[in-house]
Amino acid sequence: MVKKFLPILIVFSFLILGNNNVMASDIMTPISIPLNQSYYLNVGTSEITQIAIANPTIADAVVASSTEILINAKSVGSTTLRVWTNNGMRQQFNINVLADNLAIAQAIKRVLPNDEINVQNSIDNILLQGSVKNQYEKDIAEKIAQVYGKKVINLLQMSKPYQVKIEAQIIEISMDKSKELGLLFSNASDIDTDTGIVTLGSSGSFGVGQSFTKSYADINATVQALETKGDAKVLSRPNITTLSGEKASILIGGKIPIPISNNNGDISIEWRDYGIKLNIEPTVHSAKDITTKIKAEVSTLDYSHEIRNNEFTIPALRSREASTNISIASGTTMAIGGLINSEESKTINKFPILGDLPIIGSFFRHTAKSKDKRELIILITPTLVGSDTPVKMSDDMHELYNNTQKDNRKDVSLNKESVAAEK
Repeated sequence: MVKKFLPILIVFSFLILGNNNVMASDIMTPISIPLNQSYYLNVGTSEITQIAIANPTIADAVVASSTEILINAKSVGSTTLRVWTNNGMRQQFNINVLADNLAIAQAIKRVLPNDEINVQNSIDNILLQGSVKNQYEKDIAEKIAQVYGKKVINLLQMSKPYQVKIEAQIIEISMDKSKELGLLFSNASDIDTDTGIVTLGSSGSFGVGQSFTKSYADINATVQALETKGDAKVLSRPNITTLSGEKASILIGGKIPIPISNNNGDISIEWRDYGIKLNIEPTVHSAKDITTKIKAEVSTLDYSHEIRNNEFTIPALRSREASTNISIASGTTMAIGGLINSEESKTINKFPILGDLPIIGSFFRHTAKSKDKRELIILITPTLVGSDTPVKMSDDMHELYNNTQKDNRKDVSLNKESVAAEK
């Protein structure tokens, strides 16, 4: 009986040994070596018969003894080392050459000599810790570390973070009058790169998503003149302050409930914003220039395309969007235009009774159609403020506050006779 199963057991044993060889060849053992350093690798008791390295520019390997290999790290990166031994086994190693922590720290120190930055390097990440002055220096340190080709975890703290005050004006203006405001903004080629001021050019309205810069005083004077004549309307003047590199959001409008049904038929409510929505992300540079990412979205409720069922009515949202990324000097105003809103209206004038008669009634009534196009222009002024400086109230906000105080103020009479008469 034993003799009968002996050949089967021998074959099965060879299959197990073969599978172990395959598993051994598939295992990739990681080895990390600092740049320009050496590493002795012991492969076990079996004698080395052959070695091969995939990329000798990252690391080279030489057989130091019958069971040891000397690996020299030459450049930052990863490569594969394969080793064959006289027992028929093959081993694989993933060689990771890491940038020297000191080398990264010195590279950052050359650019930011006054900051205290600590660097920790691992196989996959570079960790930055310590303190810098502001967001600009924090970004510079991260970009230098990224040169070494790894994911950077930036935990640097800012001792004096920049703050940026964002003043905005949302203006609705007639299309035929927007050219008057367009006189202040010429082609982008006319922008003076030293002062950030735009030279006066040919008239014309804004294109969709276009952005130009001009001094705030000139723009505000034109806006006030158009508002006085009834050709423009200032919808809002929001004012917000945010840290450099952080996003600020402004919503002038509201939220609309949207019923959402799941697979079980249960209905939940999802709230969506509508109105004028601004997402602004300013980043301050060393020269006190501010690079600002802006996304503007204007949405209105459109009941002409509403959805109805037995329980509720959902209006559609008509949306207009524009986005830009521009670098300007602190205190300079930029504009986003081209957000056009077109509304059609119809007026019917008719004779009483006669205008309602069938067939001949059309001779006794007149229909007039009109189309009103209005452009939404958003003016944004980012201004750099110190981290320990209270943000000054804007002139428009100050005027609004004073008017509110006047409306709420009551005259108090100290005349006893007047007081008695009031009683």
